[in-house]
Amino acid sequence: MICKICHEDLPLGQFRKGRLVCYLCGLPIVGESGNLEHKTPIFRGGDNSLSNLDIAHGLCNKSKGVKTYEEWLQGGHKDAVYTS
Repeated sequence: MICKICHEDLPLGQFRKGRLVCYLCGLPIVGESGNLEHKTPIFRGGDNSLSNLDIAHGLCNKSKGVKTYEEWLQGGHKDAVYTS
């Protein structure tokens, strides 16, 4: 994936059964529905390092907002996480 911030080809994303999956919900990302996601938002002191970036669905990214991953899970999204 080419990063819109640094314009480099990034080795991001998790793969399950050969398909790219959203790091928030765990479901497959199809087509161009993936967004570059800051695990710790810039607003909360995060940065643009590879360790703080991953791929998420646009809707998952939007629902997370400025929360950390842990805060997002505590907000009732834990059941949405793919477990297969």
